[in-house]
Formats: sequence, structure tokens, C-alpha cells
Amino acid sequence: MSGPVMRPIGGFQDRTTLGAVYPTESIPRVVNVDTRFRDNAGITNAGFCTIRLPRTYKNITSMRLSSIELPNTWYDFSATLENTNFTVSGVQCTISDGNYTSATLASAIVSSVSATAGIGLGVTFNPVTGTCTISGTTTTSPFSLNFAPAITSGTCCVTREASLRPFDTGLGSYLGFISNAYSGASSYTGETITNIWGNTYVLLNLEKYEAVDHVSFNGTASPAFAKIVVTAGKNNIIYADGGNTITNRVVFSEPENISVIKLKLTDCYGRPLTLFGNFSFTLEMQEVVSSKLYSAYKDNLAK
Repeated sequence: MSGPVMRPIGGFQDRTTLGAVYPTESIPRVVNVDTRFRDNAGITNAGFCTIRLPRTYKNITSMRLSSIELPNTWYDFSATLENTNFTVSGVQCTISDGNYTSATLASAIVSSVSATAGIGLGVTFNPVTGTCTISGTTTTSPFSLNFAPAITSGTCCVTREASLRPFDTGLGSYLGFISNAYSGASSYTGETITNIWGNTYVLLNLEKYEAVDHVSFNGTASPAFAKIVVTAGKNNIIYADGGNTITNRVVFSEPENISVIKLKLTDCYGRPLTLFGNFSFTLEMQEVVSSKLYSAYKDNLAK
């Protein structure tokens, strides 16, 4: 006499053979991208370049960023960012492009004003309030400050984006000064805290491949492939292994062939970052190698 028949709880049925993707049907491809091997390396920057892959990866259904090694070498103060010039009592002064600490920034401003305007100023950063004070050191006579960037080509950022962008417009904004123009006093203190630490994140853009909607002004958004959190200080390397990068996987609506990577690193305003040196990152791509699975993708798109 046979024993009781054991039935699976809930009436489970084996469906492992119905539409399953086996390892031999879709396989991962790991590609290490290094900007040292970009096209026209002698005349292009690593932050905005094209890299040709060793072959055409066919029938790719998804792509993700699994790691990145990014040197934090871009400048947070530059003529391109329009935050290196200002005027003191009508005389334009300029600091050099580069990265600064509070001490080196104060020294650069004092030196520029002394050499260009012939005025003795003191620049101090309050470690308690986080504010910056600019005051006369050789005289108590009033002097004026104007932080509106000089117009070097077309219109400057203040004129161009004043109605949209209240932050990061001119050197004064980074020093904590809300207005552009100040006059009638011999000492001025910024209304808010300084910002000399630069970007807290950057965006990696790969042409055609978008995983992040970067929200911008007035309900608009600019797409990016990945958001990279800046976890290392200047002249150090940002290491991200997928655990500290924000959603970075793109699933394609249909299989694609990939042979070229066109990349661009930008700040939150979409301005390209000029890197000094190179960086690398790893892409994981899922490649369909089964004609049966490929046909299933196509059939699904046709529905």
C-alpha cells in the first residue's frame, strides 16, 4: 500500500522552463573604459571625449556602471565658471584659476587687490559663523565692491541666468555675499556662509544612455547616465563601486549594438568639467547570444 501523496503547498507548478533565461542565452560583458585611450588624446580633455571599443557589442539589453575611479582635479574657481574676477572701487581684480582653501583664497584676493587697485584689504573667514569679511587695512575710507563677473564673451552668467539661478553667480556668491554691489562702507560681511568646497556631486553623461533625470529650473530636467557623489577632497581619487553611486543601470527598450562611448562629465548646471589627468570606469553590459531570446525581444516590441 502506497503512502500519502505529498502535494506542494499552494498548488505550486514548475514553471522554470517557461520563458527562462539561461546563462547561455544572455551573458554579461564587462568593459573597462580608460580615458587614456580616447580618440585624439592630444587635443581633447578626459572630461569630454570619445572612446572606441575593441569590437561591436551586439544585442545589448542593459548597461550599468559598476565602478569608477575619478581624480578630483577639476578647478572650482576659473574664468570659465566666471568666479575669479571682481572690482574694488571700480578697478577690476582677478585671482588665478585653481582650487583654494579659505587661507589661500584670502591671500589671493588680498594680493590681487593690492597689486591691481593699490588698496590694502583684509579677508577673513569666521570659523563659527562660516561667513567672510572684507575690510580695509590701510585706511578707514569707504571702498566699493562689485562681484558681477566681467563680460568676456557675449553676456556673463549673472546677466544670462539672473532670473533663474540665484546661486553660484560670480565670486561674491562663493564668498557668501548675496548682492553683487556694495558701497559706502570700509568693511563688508557676507550675508550667508561661504562655499569653497565646490561640487558635492558630478554627473557622468554617456550619449544616448540615460538612467538619471537631473531636475533643473522650472520643472525641467537634464538626463545623465550616473550621479557620482564627490567623496574625496581635491587631488584625491573618488572611488565608487556601485554602492555609492546613484541608480546607474539603463535597460534598453530593444537590443542595441554598441561600439563607441561618447562621454561627458558635468556639474549640476551642465557645465563640462575640465579634468587634469585621466579617469576610468567599468561598464557591465548584458548581451543576448541566443537567437531564440533575441526573437522574443523583437516579438515583445511588436505587440
